[in-house]
Amino acid sequence: GRDLESRPDTPPAIYFKISPVVQEIVRRKNPNLRADCQVLVDVLNEKLDYQAGVGHLLNATYEDALHFARYAEAVFFNLPEPDTDLSILTNCIGSFHQTTGNLDKAFYHYEAGIRVNKALCALAPDNPNYKNGLAISYERLGSTQRTLGNLEEALTFFEKDIELTKELYEAYPQNVEFKNGLAISYSKLGSTQRTLGNLEEALTFFEKYNELEKELYEAYPQNVSFKNGLAISYERLGDTQRTLGNLEEALTFFEERCRLGKELYEAYPQNVSFKNGLAISYYRLGQLFEEQKNLPKAFEYFELDLKFTELTFESSPRNVEYRKNLRISYDNMGEISEKLGKKELSEAYFEKARSLE
Repeated sequence: GRDLESRPDTPPAIYFKISPVVQEIVRRKNPNLRADCQVLVDVLNEKLDYQAGVGHLLNATYEDALHFARYAEAVFFNLPEPDTDLSILTNCIGSFHQTTGNLDKAFYHYEAGIRVNKALCALAPDNPNYKNGLAISYERLGSTQRTLGNLEEALTFFEKDIELTKELYEAYPQNVEFKNGLAISYSKLGSTQRTLGNLEEALTFFEKYNELEKELYEAYPQNVSFKNGLAISYERLGDTQRTLGNLEEALTFFEERCRLGKELYEAYPQNVSFKNGLAISYYRLGQLFEEQKNLPKAFEYFELDLKFTELTFESSPRNVEYRKNLRISYDNMGEISEKLGKKELSEAYFEKARSLE
């Protein structure tokens, strides 16, 4: 068709559509298609690379990543033979959609990742990297189901994940990636059991998670990811102890989480997930002091939470989770201000919370 909006002094742009049948014939007749696309696959994997656990994009803005994700989808579905790079690519696509709130699309691509990794494992059952890729795909599916509120389905995927990660760690106990993978698996199982109300089971998983993260951090104290993992494990333990009513134990864990969170933020002030982690630390401490009826102390920590939650949201305004967290922070400030008799301040915070709905 012709571009009807073309300027009169320039030739009209002419576009052509190629039949899907013709596209398929071309694809099948090019035996080197996969090799020809290798550079493209590598670039897309780099551009859609994300921080494990939080999904924050490492090498692209969310606006640019939207285009990269579309290219990646087209590439993935036109390269039929499974391989490791395509396994990574489909997880990257899924993570992008999960982080930006499109959970149905995320689930679809994680399921595609399962199919790729099962095919790879069938080709080479003893290949530990293929088994690890399958474990990661199960973990991603579980995380999506958990976000959707399908906890029993999530638990099933997490159990498949931990079965594989245990096998990998037992076979290769010196492999740091597999050890870290097992730690994350314990974390996911613990979080799901906690949401289901099985607090003692959750505590057991979180203790194993914390134990592995301590070992990793002590062995590699310069590894930022392990330090962050240890901080999060303290947060999980604190949350569970608080729910069990053990407030003193919870306070100890939250203080450790906050100490590590401060160190991470001060070392990497531009890192969005560390801003978010520190905000969560302050929020947890605020909740704890509110339960202990120490409202001025709770107000102090909720104010710090709001400060860092605003910074986090400003860094990634398209992230639906950060937007939700900011609304919660405004609501908290409204409630605690109201309890302290600061009516005008309370109304101002509630109004800000409503503006984010």
